[in-house]
Amino acid sequence: MNGKIFGTALFALIMLVSTVFAGYAPVVSGVSGPSYLDAGQAGNWSVTAYAPENGTLSYSVAWGDEQLASVQSGVQSSQTATFTHVYYNAGNYTPTFTITDNESLTAQTSISVEVRPVTPPDDTTPPEVSSTYSANGSTFSVTANATDSSGISLMQIHLSTPANSTIAVTDSVVKECDSSPCTYSAELAAGSYYYFVSAKDASANHNERVTGRTYFAIVSPPGNRAPVITGVSGPTSLNANQTGTWAVSAYDPESGPLSYSVVWGDEYPSVASGGSAQQVSQTATFTHIYYDSGTYAPRFTVTDDHNLTAQASITVRVGSSGGDQGKVGLSVSVEPPSVGVGDSFLVTDSITYTGISASAAPQKFMVVTSYTEKNPRAVAARTAAKASVAKLDGKYYAASAASTAAVKKSFKSAAASDDSEDEADEAEAHSGSGKPKPSATSATAVSNIAATKPIASAGQERTDYITLAPGESTTLSAYFVARSAGTNTVTVRVYKVSQSCPPTAASYSDRACRDGYVLVAQESATVAVSGDGTPPQPPSQPGQKATVSLYQGWNMVSVPLNGKVDMGIVAEACGSPSYAWRLTSGGYVKDKTLVPGYGYWIKAGRDCEFGVEADAGSSFSLAKLFPGWNLVGAPDHEVAIADYAGTCSITSGPWYYSHVTSSATASPSYVYSSKLVPGQAYWIKVPDSCALGGAAAEDVPPQPPE
Repeated sequence: MNGKIFGTALFALIMLVSTVFAGYAPVVSGVSGPSYLDAGQAGNWSVTAYAPENGTLSYSVAWGDEQLASVQSGVQSSQTATFTHVYYNAGNYTPTFTITDNESLTAQTSISVEVRPVTPPDDTTPPEVSSTYSANGSTFSVTANATDSSGISLMQIHLSTPANSTIAVTDSVVKECDSSPCTYSAELAAGSYYYFVSAKDASANHNERVTGRTYFAIVSPPGNRAPVITGVSGPTSLNANQTGTWAVSAYDPESGPLSYSVVWGDEYPSVASGGSAQQVSQTATFTHIYYDSGTYAPRFTVTDDHNLTAQASITVRVGSSGGDQGKVGLSVSVEPPSVGVGDSFLVTDSITYTGISASAAPQKFMVVTSYTEKNPRAVAARTAAKASVAKLDGKYYAASAASTAAVKKSFKSAAASDDSEDEADEAEAHSGSGKPKPSATSATAVSNIAATKPIASAGQERTDYITLAPGESTTLSAYFVARSAGTNTVTVRVYKVSQSCPPTAASYSDRACRDGYVLVAQESATVAVSGDGTPPQPPSQPGQKATVSLYQGWNMVSVPLNGKVDMGIVAEACGSPSYAWRLTSGGYVKDKTLVPGYGYWIKAGRDCEFGVEADAGSSFSLAKLFPGWNLVGAPDHEVAIADYAGTCSITSGPWYYSHVTSSATASPSYVYSSKLVPGQAYWIKVPDSCALGGAAAEDVPPQPPE
C-alpha cells in the first residue's frame, strides 16, 4: 500500500518538472517580399523571428515550384533571414517560411506573389544570308545559308536566263527551302548569268532579306561542239486558221542526244517542245495554226546534252482565209446626251462580226472606249510634248537620246496625220498610263502623262477583250464622269488581236501582243457638258517641285508634295513594274498612281530619281491607320513623330527601309526613326484605328467644296 502511494507521487513529480522546463516555440515578427514579378526576374524575401528561450534558430522555405526547400541557419536568438528566388513560369505562388529552434519547435509564415508572363519584343530584323557557288563547265551549283534568332521559314534561290539569249533577260525562283541551308544545282547553257537569294525568318513579321545579284559565266566544255542543223522545211504561205507542218533535221558532232523547241512569232514567248531523241541524226516535226494574217519567221532551236544550241528559221506568209477576214459593225450611243459638270453618263458600244464563213474560227477583239475633254491644260501639254516626240514608220519614239528606256518603246499609230489629235490619242492608248488594260468594272481616269510620250486630251478610258464567232454580236456599257464643260467626245476603237491577248500580268508590256493590234472599226459620239458648279479655286501660288530617289531593288517611298505620280513615268526612269504595292487592311494591292499620304513598295531595276510637282501652299492629310502594321507616307515637311502622333497610340515604329549600310555588300535593313521625312515611307504599328496629325506647315486658303 505504501509502495503504491510512493509510485503515484513520483509520477506526479516527473510531470510537474516536465511542465516547468518545457520550451516555447519561435515567434515570427515579420515577413516581406514582392507582390509582383516577371517570369525570369529574381525576387528577394525577408523573415524576422526570435526564440523566447534565446536559443538558436534555423530557417527554410518551400517556394511552391519545387519539391526541396532552401535552408538558412542562424546563431542569434533574434534575427532576420533573407532569401532570393527566380520563378520561371507565370502563375500565383505562396512561398512558406519555417523557423525552427534548437528544441525542434517551429513557427511558419507565408506571403503571396503573382508571376506575370513576359511578352518578347517584335522581331523586325531580317535574317543574315550568305551563299557560295561554283560554275564548273556547264554545271552550276549554289549553297545558301541563312540565320535568324527566330528561325527560317522560307529560302528562295533566284536564277536569271542567260544574257546571250534572244529573249530579254529575266529571273525566276528555281529552288525553295523551308530551312537553311538551301542547295541548287543544274546544267546550264553557255552564257552570262546572275543569281540572288531571299530568306524570310519565322517571326510573326516574316522579315525578309534579299541579297544583291551575283554574276557568273558558263563556258562551253573543251572540245564540245554545238549541234548542226542540216535542213528546215515548211510551208512558205498559209491561209489564216490553216494548219502548217514544219520539219527540222540536225545531228550532234559528239553523237549526243538532241532536243528541239520553236518560237512561232505570234506569241510572247510561248515555246513549244519539239521532243527529244537519243539518235545522233534525227528529224523533228511541228504543227501550228496562225490565226492572223502577216509574215512570220518561226525560230527553231536545237539543244545538245551540254546545253549548246543551234538555231534556224524559215519565213511563212499568212493571208486571209479566201481573201475574206470578216467585217466588224460598230455603233455608239450616249445616255443622256446632255449632262452637267460632275454628272455621270452611260456609253453603250454595239459590236457585230459578219461577212465571213460561219465555219471560220472565232476572233478575239480589244475594245477601247475613251472619253476626252478639250481643255487648256491638255492642249498645253500636247504642245510641250511635240518637241520631245519623233515619228518613224507610223510609230512614236522619244526624241531625247538620254531617255534610253523610252527610245526602246515603240507605239503604234492608227491615223495617217502626224499632227492629228486622233493619232496622239491612239499612241497614248498604246503607251504609259493610257495603255489598254484587261477588262475593268469602271472607266479609269488618265493623268500625269509622261512628257516623253505623245499627249492625249485629258480623259477617261476603259478596255475590254471580247471573242466573237461569225454572226455573233455583243454590247458593252461603261459609265464616265463629265469633268469639264463643252462639247466633249466619246471614241470607241475596235482592234483585232491575236488569240494570246490579253497578256498575263507577268508579261503585261509584251511587245508581241502590243504591236499586234489591228484597228478594224472606229466610231465617235458627243456629249454636251454644261456649267461649272464650283466656286473659284484658291489663289494660285508658285509651284513646288521635289525629287524622290530610288536604289536598285526594293524601296519604301511616299509622295512628298500634294501631287500625283504616274507609275508609268517611274517605270521608264527606274526599270520598275508599272505599279507600286500599297498595304491595306485586307493585304497588298497594286496601284498605278502614287498619291500623297500613303506609303508604297517599289522595286527599281536601277538607281534612279523621279520628280513630283504641286501648287505652292497646298497640303494633304496622311491616310488613316487601321489596327496592326501600317505602311504610311510622310507629310510634306519634316516632323518629330512625338509631335505628330495625333490620335494614335504607337506600339512599334516608325521604321524605314534603309539602303545606307556599313558595308558595300550588306543588304538594306529596317532602321528606327524618331521623325518623318518627306518622300520616305514608314512602318507603324497601332492597336486601334486612328489618324496621325499635327500642326500644318503653313496656312493656305481653303479648297473649293466637293
